[in-house]
Amino acid sequence: MRDISGKLHEKSFLKAFWDGSLDSGIRLILTLGSLAAGSAFAGFFTIVFGLGRWDDEVMVVGFCISGVFLLGLNYFIWTRGIGHKPIVIGVMGSILLLTITICLCVFIDASLGGRAEEIWIFTTIFSSITVFFMLWAWVIWWGYKRMLVWDLGPEAEVFCIECGYNLRGRTDTKCPECGVEPTVEALLRGQGVVMAKVDKE
Repeated sequence: MRDISGKLHEKSFLKAFWDGSLDSGIRLILTLGSLAAGSAFAGFFTIVFGLGRWDDEVMVVGFCISGVFLLGLNYFIWTRGIGHKPIVIGVMGSILLLTITICLCVFIDASLGGRAEEIWIFTTIFSSITVFFMLWAWVIWWGYKRMLVWDLGPEAEVFCIECGYNLRGRTDTKCPECGVEPTVEALLRGQGVVMAKVDKE
């Protein structure tokens, strides 16, 4: 890549991931990977608890802890991969509510001396809704990514956050000069820094 001074420079994967400037293909892989992980997680516990393992305290605790961990990991990946926080927060909030509800049902039933085999139905519902919400968010993200970046008007000056190329008139965020394709938020968020550098030139 070239920065606005024309010098070649390399950006580490973690830095590009953090500031939202990863290639769109890599972001897609990360997003779909998190979707697959969430589906596998929900499916595994659906099968396990469907076999009557709700009385296994280790499995129940493992479900709750791993569910919260996976939720946090997906939130981190999606806020950088999708980049549209309102969508991500809505989806993750819904999944978190479902996870907490299931955990409460399990512990309440266990405290009353029940085995809670019937609660596997809730897990099945949880699995289906989780996959649905993740797919829904991904579809919305895809449309959001394709939207016109220039809500400020067709004459607004928008520059590439890597090389400073003027992107005015384009309908996506990909820079034809250096090939960087940041999320919409990353592009707009970085305009202040880019403009400051341009003014110094």
